[in-house]
Amino acid sequence: MTRKLRSAGALFKAEDTNRVLFVQRSLKKTFPHKWEFIGGKIYPSESLTDGLQREIIEEIGFLPEIINNAPLNCFLSEDKNFKYVSVIIKTPREFIPQLNSEHTGYAWVDIQKPPYPLHIRIKEMLDANLIKESIEKF
Repeated sequence: MTRKLRSAGALFKAEDTNRVLFVQRSLKKTFPHKWEFIGGKIYPSESLTDGLQREIIEEIGFLPEIINNAPLNCFLSEDKNFKYVSVIIKTPREFIPQLNSEHTGYAWVDIQKPPYPLHIRIKEMLDANLIKESIEKF
């Protein structure tokens, strides 16, 4: 039996600047130096919310204040064994993440000018104009 994997990512949007947060993968990870959302693997015993909160705290050192959140996108592999769910989270203001060893940098940017190079799945998602419009309106 093939084990199903779930992952989740959070795109933070600061209410005060309308900019979004990307983090850059370290050399130790697959897709090194690619920019991505904060997040990672959700354990089988965790809910999506609990797992994403754990990943946020692990990767940036704390759980920022949250005004609201909404689903952004869901990717399901062809074999249906891998699922990645992304959410957008509105926070009152930009913050400085305390990155762990999984990431080497962060950037608050306009969603129309994301950092380069993006992780392939993030790039595919953002290439859809409807997603960018949803992020801008959130």
